Amino acid sequence: MTWTYGKMVTVDELIEYITENDLSKHPEIHIHHTWKPNHSSFNGTNYLTLQNGMRSAHLGRGFITIAQHVSLFPDGTFVLGRDINLPPASATGYNDSDSDGIHPFMVETVGNFDVGYDPFQPPQSTALFQLTAYFVKFRGAKIKFHNEMSSKTCPGSSINKQWFVGEVQKIVGGGDGSNPQIPEPGYTEIDYPGYLIRKGTRGPVVGHIQKKLGIKADQIFGPVTEKAVRNWQRAHGLQVDGVVGPSTWKSMFNNPNIYPGKLIRRGSKGDVVRTIQRKLGGLVVDGVFGVKTEREVKAFQKRKGLKQDGVVGPKTWRALFG
Repeated sequence: MTWTYGKMVTVDELIEYITENDLSKHPEIHIHHTWKPNHSSFNGTNYLTLQNGMRSAHLGRGFITIAQHVSLFPDGTFVLGRDINLPPASATGYNDSDSDGIHPFMVETVGNFDVGYDPFQPPQSTALFQLTAYFVKFRGAKIKFHNEMSSKTCPGSSINKQWFVGEVQKIVGGGDGSNPQIPEPGYTEIDYPGYLIRKGTRGPVVGHIQKKLGIKADQIFGPVTEKAVRNWQRAHGLQVDGVVGPSTWKSMFNNPNIYPGKLIRRGSKGDVVRTIQRKLGGLVVDGVFGVKTEREVKAFQKRKGLKQDGVVGPKTWRALFG
């Protein structure tokens, strides 16, 4: 994936891009709400109309482009905005606008989250918690609300900072001792979005299904996708209706072999190495990533057209277990 303005992505696709590319350092993640547009502005398909409207408004204020790096829509979809390597237009005095490659990452959450207006709830809240947790755990970022940098209520008077941080820490594996559930690159156990995906549905969620089915991922659920879904359902003993509901989704994405969030290479040890050795075959399953395991990984990478470095990162893991 390349950083392209207007591209629609899921949270795991966004995290995969950030992880796999040597990008700027982000010591903070800045959380905003749009106020306008809000939830009533979103009809389920008009991502780019709303995104372009924000960009036009920001250009009118003299910005070089849209202020935010990403916009997060009510259905949990992110739309890419300002290039991630450029400082945001987050708040005066807080943008770190020099060219040293160190600046905040800015999220605009579509909605008005002041008390009495839009609810801050899944799947939108879940996606924001997951992205924030990634920045906290793997990028060392601090969480900063817009209202800490200005007199505004942004990201909304209904969102308590202490509560928000607590929800993020549950994902990171913080104060309550919970296990990390951050969707690392290669993450294949994707949460069901909470609605039926059927003919006529569009967006990244359809792209996920298409990739799983091995067909063109144009993010449009048309006749070809419906036929492929029916074939999948038939092969997996499910109700054959061409609609992706909870059961069909679970059969596609409930994969226990989730990428562990770190590179596995020569010298690595443990159960994750045993899992790789079993999958590769022809190796002693001893849990030690040695010369022979490295050789088999390189051979596998060559067969799959991947970079032959003998290291199991997100792409190799996905090729093995996706």
